[in-house]
Amino acid sequence: MIKRRPHFISILSNIGRFLILLVIPLARGLLVSLRGGFQSWLASAWMDIAVVALIVAMGVTAWYCMGYCLDGSCLIAWQGVVFRRVRRIPLENISWASIVRPWYLRPFRAVQFRADTPGGSHKDSDFSMLLYRSDADYLFTVLDRLLPSLKDPPFSPREYRPRGLYVIILSALTSNSLAGILLASAAISRVGDLMGREFSERIYGTLEQLARLAAFGVPPAAAALAYLLLGGWALAFAANLIRNKNLFVVRRANSLFIRGGILTHRSYTLDLSQVNYLDIRQSVSTKLLRLQSAFLHTAGYGKNKEDVSALIPAAKNQDAAQTLQILAPELIPSPRSIQPNLGAIMKFLLDALWCCVLVPAGSWLLCRLAPNWAPVIRYIGLIAMVPALWFLTVRVLDFKTSGLSRDGDVFTLRYSHMFYLHTVVIPKKRIVAVCFRQSVLQWGDQKCDVLIYSRCEGQTRHHLKNLDLKDCALLFDLPGYIPPPKRDFFAFLKKKKDETA
Repeated sequence: MIKRRPHFISILSNIGRFLILLVIPLARGLLVSLRGGFQSWLASAWMDIAVVALIVAMGVTAWYCMGYCLDGSCLIAWQGVVFRRVRRIPLENISWASIVRPWYLRPFRAVQFRADTPGGSHKDSDFSMLLYRSDADYLFTVLDRLLPSLKDPPFSPREYRPRGLYVIILSALTSNSLAGILLASAAISRVGDLMGREFSERIYGTLEQLARLAAFGVPPAAAALAYLLLGGWALAFAANLIRNKNLFVVRRANSLFIRGGILTHRSYTLDLSQVNYLDIRQSVSTKLLRLQSAFLHTAGYGKNKEDVSALIPAAKNQDAAQTLQILAPELIPSPRSIQPNLGAIMKFLLDALWCCVLVPAGSWLLCRLAPNWAPVIRYIGLIAMVPALWFLTVRVLDFKTSGLSRDGDVFTLRYSHMFYLHTVVIPKKRIVAVCFRQSVLQWGDQKCDVLIYSRCEGQTRHHLKNLDLKDCALLFDLPGYIPPPKRDFFAFLKKKKDETA
């Protein structure tokens, strides 16, 4: 058992926690300078130096009291100066591990190593430490050898490299305008902190002037909003493309090795036996183009927003099916055997129709209340109608494709969430609860909403609408379940009226 400490660069991150103490020398220096000038401050500068030395000493002490070791079949990590915390993680319970190599840490041969188990937090990794590259590679190799089962027969690795066009499609689909806007705002704010607030204000002024020049007859405020959303999406697209480029996947006996990234190189290894579910996603555009993307949901994987979380970035339906046969034949979707009836169409479309009605109604009302802003409100309402109609289209496709099926001990769930169509392939052992929920309107035809819960570092709910109650009960191995007798809704209302009388 050899004890190892993190990379010495982690001293800087430890110092960051104590930077609040710099308020003391800054406040003292400001007061001394105001009273006696620079000479007075220089005469007592030893106090400021002492505070800075204290901060550095605290960072070094925190680094010295951190470490890890491999003790047989366990990974042990400890940290803390006054209150020491020791974490013991069995290697066999680790379902996912990663090595992140940011470009700014490569000259120091430092990498970020993370590992997770299904029972950990859904926000923080069970083990996360800045390590020397050689130490991280050794840990990664040990875990990668333990993940495949020793009982499995010899297995020839299978490799998958997606086409560059598919990576571009994934980056375009997963890009969010709001994320790009926040990224740009943070960058401009950081530049302002370094070069002065006047410089950042000049940047904002230049952008505003460009929006006015490129309005093309559109109100400047509406044009600025449109260009802001478009620019945010472009920045998010570039960030996603840089993160997902050079994606490479290798399937071994019972594990997957995934690598990707341009500026920051990321490597992952995960245990397929502990995968919670496979999520195949489609938007309206990819549905029409017959494209789909596949994502794995397991402990740790994709927890950080900067992680490479796609197993298949994008591919034609037939190509994606063939790739899944290579990488994850245990998680192949089956044709749906239970689907909603035609009478349930309004249950799918009602909330989307409300959005399509309320957006123009709200725009009309605001125009009446603020006539001076009417042109801007109309353009914003027109922009808002695009996602409303898009959402309605998603719900129409959801009605045509949603359903439930089973193949052995693997269930396939088809439903929509927000602007995406999901095909979730989940093993029976990963389902922790099933709820058949009936509303009053579903009593007559014995239909129900099926709520399926899975748990892995938190609970996930899958909602399928208006399926046959008896068929669902049989599908989930509940042959003795007797659905409640059919109830007449009007008779129910009459009974309630009689009871009230």
